[in-house]
Amino acid sequence: MTGKNATDQLDISDGERLARLRLAMSNNFGPETRHQLIAHYGSAESALAELPGLASSAGAGRRIRIYPHQRALRDLNITHSLGGTLLTFGEVAYPAMLAQASQPPPVLFAAGRTDLLHA
Repeated sequence: MTGKNATDQLDISDGERLARLRLAMSNNFGPETRHQLIAHYGSAESALAELPGLASSAGAGRRIRIYPHQRALRDLNITHSLGGTLLTFGEVAYPAMLAQASQPPPVLFAAGRTDLLHA
């Protein structure tokens, strides 16, 4: 779905993880579009940079609202302060079995022993 097989897993940067959260939380486009954007632009960070121009040139009837950077950062900080973590589709820590689903969730908030997700 991201241009890679579900079994291809990446180590991603904190910036890319934050960008994937922002794409997942943005309004008025679905999971397939999100995966296509990441595949086409090579990263969520690059897709986010191009999204405003794409939305305006497409003349979309519904305005795409990109989830704000500061809000996503706050969400991550709260998650970490509670002992949680964010797992995004395609990265090493994302559960391989879930990645095989026809429409896997783009992000997972998890707490506890995430290693059990791979058991």
